[in-house]
Amino acid sequence: MRRALRFSKFIILSILSLLLIPFQANAAASAPTVNFTVTPSQSVIVKPANSSAQGSLDIRLTPEGKATNANRSPIDVAFVFDKSGSMDELGKSPYKFLSAKNAMAEAAAFFSQDPNKNDRFSLIPFSTDVETDKVVSFPVVSTPTTDNVRTNLQTINNRVKELSAVGGTNYTQSFQKARSMLITGTSQAKKYIIFMTDGEPTSSKNVETFTDRVCQSKYFCYDKKVQDTVTYTVYTNNTATAVRSNGTVVSNSLKTVQTAIKSYVDEEVDELAANNIKLYSVGFGTNSEVDMSYLSKLSEKTGVTAQQASTDTIAKIFEDISQKVSTPTITATVKINIAKFGDTVKLADNANATLDSSGNIIIKKDILFPINQNVTTPIDVSLPLTFSQKGTYNFDNIKLEYTDLDGKLQEKSTSATIVVKDDAPAGFQSSMTLSKVVNDLNNLVKTSNSNDRTNYFNVNYSLKPINLVNSTVSGKLQNLVIEQPLPAGITVIPKDNVKVESRNGKNYAVMSLSDVANYAKGSFTPSEITASLPLKVDWAVTNMTMPIANLYFTDSRFSYSSQTTIPASSQMINMKVQLKENTANVYTGDAAGTIEKRDQATNTKIASTADFKEDYGLENKPVKDMVFKEGTNNQAIEITYNDDSKAYLYFTPDYDLTGKSTGDKYGSGETASETVEARLVQKVAGDDVVYSYKVDNGKETTGWIKFNPTEAIIIDKTGKNTIHVKAEGGFANSQEITKTITIQDKVQSISVAPNPINIIVGSTTDFTVTFNPENATNKDLDIKLADTSIASILDGKYSIYGNKAGETELIVKTKDGSNLEVRIPVTVTDPYIALDEIKFTKPAYQVEVGEELPVTDNLIFNPSNATDKDIISVVADQPDKVEVIHKDGEYYLKGKEVGYSNVTATAEEQRDSTSPSASTLIEVVEDTSTDDGDNGGSGNSTDGKW
Repeated sequence: MRRALRFSKFIILSILSLLLIPFQANAAASAPTVNFTVTPSQSVIVKPANSSAQGSLDIRLTPEGKATNANRSPIDVAFVFDKSGSMDELGKSPYKFLSAKNAMAEAAAFFSQDPNKNDRFSLIPFSTDVETDKVVSFPVVSTPTTDNVRTNLQTINNRVKELSAVGGTNYTQSFQKARSMLITGTSQAKKYIIFMTDGEPTSSKNVETFTDRVCQSKYFCYDKKVQDTVTYTVYTNNTATAVRSNGTVVSNSLKTVQTAIKSYVDEEVDELAANNIKLYSVGFGTNSEVDMSYLSKLSEKTGVTAQQASTDTIAKIFEDISQKVSTPTITATVKINIAKFGDTVKLADNANATLDSSGNIIIKKDILFPINQNVTTPIDVSLPLTFSQKGTYNFDNIKLEYTDLDGKLQEKSTSATIVVKDDAPAGFQSSMTLSKVVNDLNNLVKTSNSNDRTNYFNVNYSLKPINLVNSTVSGKLQNLVIEQPLPAGITVIPKDNVKVESRNGKNYAVMSLSDVANYAKGSFTPSEITASLPLKVDWAVTNMTMPIANLYFTDSRFSYSSQTTIPASSQMINMKVQLKENTANVYTGDAAGTIEKRDQATNTKIASTADFKEDYGLENKPVKDMVFKEGTNNQAIEITYNDDSKAYLYFTPDYDLTGKSTGDKYGSGETASETVEARLVQKVAGDDVVYSYKVDNGKETTGWIKFNPTEAIIIDKTGKNTIHVKAEGGFANSQEITKTITIQDKVQSISVAPNPINIIVGSTTDFTVTFNPENATNKDLDIKLADTSIASILDGKYSIYGNKAGETELIVKTKDGSNLEVRIPVTVTDPYIALDEIKFTKPAYQVEVGEELPVTDNLIFNPSNATDKDIISVVADQPDKVEVIHKDGEYYLKGKEVGYSNVTATAEEQRDSTSPSASTLIEVVEDTSTDDGDNGGSGNSTDGKW
């Protein structure tokens, strides 16, 4: 028996849309790696008299190389879905909840496209608490299949459709539930939470310790420590309660309850980070409804990001997150140990990092490596710290750890030093935020042939002067200059106080500020200086961030210039390039060079080039511009990439007319004296394009016939032939491309098929001779073989008999005076290959009682391509221990009773009368499976246990 091995291969669709735009162009392609540097934002800082010094370390993670293998690790994804009452505003805005459900459906559809068979998904709906009766747990299956994964996702989709919006918002218990699910299962699976909420946390539960007065009688009472669950609730009227399970009110303070709820959420997210669980947060609502800075802090602790969504963008955001989860990823972990400094160095309150029990500050960052894309954009992270004493702080063992895409642990180290003095130039506590001009940051659009500012955005800087040593000094901070590195593809909108400088191939926006911060009597005036840098995006980008900026200034009390950094914003920018086709369709190009065709009215995707770029001469590069190709009447798009190279996307097919015998090219309207082939030289992109042709020669018509675009259309009818070719689906517009060719009557050529001719010894093969034109008058031929000992022509037939193995030629000549001759290679082969041996893959196997082991699947045939290798006999010498079963043409070994048996398998007889056989030992053991309901058991194995 012959069986084809089946492989489950995960092919990532559309993930190239996650391309990070290169900050350093033309990096050499290599295996994905991550390097890092750590520098102080300001190397010397001042400690105020009555407070701690504030400083920070700037961490730059620089990815290099590209992922070339589309296989990825399995994923465990928990959808944590907010179904609180605000999701439909008590029925006033049902579309909000509907759009959230639709977004979940989009995510389920994305993951269903081509899953890894070991992927698992769960759903945790929550409101005031986890809605346990609506939870969809990770499935437990004995034999994972992609169909199981799709069924799992469909179950989640169906459950989401049934949900109704009611109740409060409990982050803590939903995260706890997700964590408890995710920490089970295989360690190879990457763990993710996709968390959607439309509000801040208003509910939480926590087990706490109390001292209660217990009285056994009115004369005997004592204090007893007990643990009890406290329910924290914030109400819509801005009141709050913290109540024990026995009804005792712990607190009615709104601030106390809010602080407690968020502290429990923070603790739970720290646990997620410690367990390498990624938290992708989606804030669904306005700034007044969702605290995005809080959600961002939670997500960034786990190494990923949060995004803000509206009813118009939530589906796209869910799709983007789904693509990130499905992209090869390296999780970089930076560890900075501060234990040696005691309590002198601490994490600042606004730090997006965690501190473990060993005194290591843990910073995690996921770095995506889209398939076949060089990733060189650095990722900047600022770590704010506080210093309670002056001195020199040498962070001498800062570590970067990550597991590369080959599963190997990589470690690197560096160091950094911050000096805290009792007098030094004052500094700035700075921040960077991005804001839209027209479109949201995650939906920027560059429209070709348009002056719209939909690809514009602003970088906003907040500079707060700090670190004044005491109230006895006075002076001013002046000569402020912000130097902002510009990622490739970002340019400055002209502004009087901004100039662009280029250094070592990188561009910088240098912005001079006239603002002055005066200080006296222990305070600064003004307390904040703001500035804004207007920028635009020149080509399509995905998940682009702005790098850390440098701030230069002088303190009038010191003779030298000072420098500090402005932490990078975690906000991401996504932009596509679009070209509109009147009012019907819109074409978009993304950072991976994928072009999509969408309906302008409904935004429905009609076609995409995601999987077909190479087939149509398109590139995996960011799209810079798209225009209709000149002279095509809007039937083709000229695509310009970020390196100014060009490619073309056609809406109509085109074809050449070529003489079948001569290979001559014919223009439309010309005359040929041979059969002509029409072959496509221009295809239309899309995964559902159907090509059709019709040939009309005035006497008869073929009617419309669908054809494979790699095949030729044969035109062999005499007279004037009109060829119509059209494409439908994908980017096609169904327009017919028409050409004509006239074929004369006289004989021009002959052809023989098949060519070459292959024959097996002892058998015959027919051949045909085709005349061009078909209605040639004299079709008499002289047909012979060059070597008749190898093959013979049967009398009166176009048929050749194979005499013995060898090569010769079939010679066909015309007799009409045209002196045409065709020589066809003839090869006679003997296909028989003897089977030399068979053997089992292992010397011994272990099976459980009742378990069946397929015989053929566990045999090795040598050679593997032998002609006769069917197994005709399988014998067990202890049939009371091992039963041989023959069903559906296959042999199986079934464990009957604990013990041993030798088993011999015999193959069919060969030409030399031998029958190769193989033996192995089967050990039958008791059934060791369990049924505790937690992990579903390991399943029966037929791979052998020894």
